[in-house]
Amino acid sequence: MSTRHHGLRVGRAFTLVEILITVVVMAIVVAVAIPTLSGDDRARLLGAANMVASDLEYAQSVALADPNDPGLFKASADGTGYWVATASDPDAPILAQYSEEPRSITFGVGAAAELAGVTISVDEASDTVQFDGFGRLASMADITITLHNGAGDRLVLVKAATGIVEIQ
Repeated sequence: MSTRHHGLRVGRAFTLVEILITVVVMAIVVAVAIPTLSGDDRARLLGAANMVASDLEYAQSVALADPNDPGLFKASADGTGYWVATASDPDAPILAQYSEEPRSITFGVGAAAELAGVTISVDEASDTVQFDGFGRLASMADITITLHNGAGDRLVLVKAATGIVEIQ
């Protein structure tokens, strides 16, 4: 914008104070937006809990489908992932029905790429959750699976009598 004073053209520019205020406001906006754009540890933990709950229910459905060779859920010894297998071969993940890929998850890789930094442990000595032909736990006690990252812990509980899976 320009104004004329007695035939002279005078330009109006931003003052140093206006520029500094603008820079400060932009810095505040960036400081608020950056954590939103980066992955959130709490969201990763909840995503991992949902994935674990889903695969526990899948292992349960395998047990219901074939009571002679029931399904199980096994956490890796190093806590970086887990797989779904059958009781006859607990160390070999079963193949997913449509993709023929092993039903195995490693946090931070493949389908679980966004879940980097999450670890898993099962409160059983064998790190295994096994179901019986009725979809209940083969053990007579509830089992707790703990997922952990920088945000803390998220628990997934499997009820012994019913096989119901709950995220807590």
